[in-house]
Amino acid sequence: MWRAALTTGQPYELECRIRSADGSYRWTVSRATALRDEDNRIVRWYGTLTDIEDRRRAEETLRQAQADLAHITRVTTMGELTASLAHELNQPLTAVVTSGGSSLRWLAHEPPRLDKAADAVRRMIRDASRASEVIAHTRALLKKSSEEKAPFDITEVIRDVLILVQSAMARHGIRQHGSLPRVSPSCWGTGSSFSRWF
Repeated sequence: MWRAALTTGQPYELECRIRSADGSYRWTVSRATALRDEDNRIVRWYGTLTDIEDRRRAEETLRQAQADLAHITRVTTMGELTASLAHELNQPLTAVVTSGGSSLRWLAHEPPRLDKAADAVRRMIRDASRASEVIAHTRALLKKSSEEKAPFDITEVIRDVLILVQSAMARHGIRQHGSLPRVSPSCWGTGSSFSRWF
């Protein structure tokens, strides 16, 4: 950069590490500008060397703290999502087990109550489908896609999130007010823009 400045006469600024006499390295900012005469010829160069080692260390500490905070936020979010998913899946799965037990009891009845057993099986199918929907919604939210931007339905995303957090909302006494629009506003994004939150 210095050689280029000598050739062009343009001022320059550069952050670089310099080795001192004791062998230690420190970050510095090197700046230089040319003094010209009336004919625009370079007479001399003026330069400064500013020690920024402490600033660089502070910036690195800040970057590390921000990375640690982002990691903690992701872990906390995953913990909350896992708890919400466990709750959402436990309800239909418990219902499936209960209905399965009822179905066996109706079949063991003398005479077998096929109508009651069929009702219990239908409930099992309904509850298993509900559990499957929870899993499908979660996979859709966390699915990574290409970085290519594409239109998406923000209303559908909000509905998916509400399904995942409804039990947590109930636990904390949070109620949803208002309703989602029938026609979704036009939105563009990437699949990974959603997955990065998790």
